[in-house]
Amino acid sequence: MPTFGLDRTGRLDRDLGDGVTATITVAPPGTVTVNHSTTAERPPDPGRPVGRSSLRCGPFDSDSPGGRPPDPRRVVGRSSLRCGPFDWDFLVRHVTAALNRERAAFEAMLPAGHRWPLARWRDEILAHPLSAAVACGLVWEVETGEGATLTGLPARDGDGWALTTVDGTRVALAGGATARLWHPVDAGSDEVRAWRAALGADPARQPFDQVFRSVHLIAPAERETRSYSNRFAAHLLSEPALGPLVRAGRWAWTSDGRAESWIERDELSGAFADGGWQARFYVDEIEDGHFATDQVRFYRREDADWHHVDLETVPPRVFSDAMRDVETWVAACSVAADPGWSDTGAERRPAGAWRAAAFGDLTETAERRREVLAGLLPGLRAADRMELTDRFLRVRGTLRTYDIHLGSGNIRMRPDDTYLCVVASRSRDDPGFLPSDGDRRLSLILSKALLLADDAAITDPTITAQLRRR
Repeated sequence: MPTFGLDRTGRLDRDLGDGVTATITVAPPGTVTVNHSTTAERPPDPGRPVGRSSLRCGPFDSDSPGGRPPDPRRVVGRSSLRCGPFDWDFLVRHVTAALNRERAAFEAMLPAGHRWPLARWRDEILAHPLSAAVACGLVWEVETGEGATLTGLPARDGDGWALTTVDGTRVALAGGATARLWHPVDAGSDEVRAWRAALGADPARQPFDQVFRSVHLIAPAERETRSYSNRFAAHLLSEPALGPLVRAGRWAWTSDGRAESWIERDELSGAFADGGWQARFYVDEIEDGHFATDQVRFYRREDADWHHVDLETVPPRVFSDAMRDVETWVAACSVAADPGWSDTGAERRPAGAWRAAAFGDLTETAERRREVLAGLLPGLRAADRMELTDRFLRVRGTLRTYDIHLGSGNIRMRPDDTYLCVVASRSRDDPGFLPSDGDRRLSLILSKALLLADDAAITDPTITAQLRRR
């Protein structure tokens, strides 16, 4: 991967002339910032805009030291941007895209539990400005030479590296055997809570859900069924909502294990641990564009064949992440998220399906969401109007009291449990301090809570008409 001219700290400076210097900085957990500065000796010409047209300084070679423009007659290699006028916006887009690819690559490696030799980890990951920007926002396990394991966030320590542990102690990495990404499924509950408390107080997000990742362990009922899980069976999912999620991830529609088109699908399969494991989620298409969910099974690759295995033989990271993906689909695509879905009329629709899913028991992710909210609520401006119950975030407004379901995000108004329809939209009340970008439903729930805490100030007629109806 190219460095795009960034130095080892993730910084690139460009002299634009007229005393103007542009600086691009890449920092954990994978953010890109651009700043312009001026020198007192040479103030910029006020008539010269600092924009795309003024940022040309020749072709840009991403691998040249300091980002110096190369010979314009030379075509740079695959690891660089091709010759052309230097465009700052163009560079920022490429750096951002590269960071997104790194973020996805690290998350794909998480269930595999891949171990790097420590020297290679430092030389290939931490020494690269883009890889380091992502890696330093993640928790790592480093096996020391004495056989012990040190867990923490990588941080620069002079010319070397250190790990910042959960209590804030910085330990220099003088030696060690291997490094791998930490996963909460391997840690005890006390350690997970400690890391969540440490990162939950910091507004900086991780590159992806790691510390706040939902954990799925094999349940007693699954030990009885042995070879399959019914944990997410008997749900109704919307086809238009499910399709884009499947296509955007590591799963694909399959039939008898072979990738197929959007037609004749009966299962979804996802590859894990460098393609050595496969999870399959079985579904049945029913009328009106909905799917009925069934079992989740796991397969191990042996030579060129897939072999169905018992759940207890599946690596915990693979099992947990596969079930997390399935739970995400069920939460996002269930009829619970569509209050307009009617559970009457069609013969195959179970009575009360929407209400049971919209306000029922919490999933693993929703339980984790409740834990995060418990830490966030005391810092909210309307904390005195909010409280957590077993399944809801209760908000006391001036006009009504509201229960927001921690799983679906649906709202019902007390005391008669009337459903309140609030269309999701980003606003100034959209929280920007969540510990991870991965849980959009948490952001939605908090946005609704902040809105309803000041319900007397709501002016949207589609909402006020519902609030004042008795």
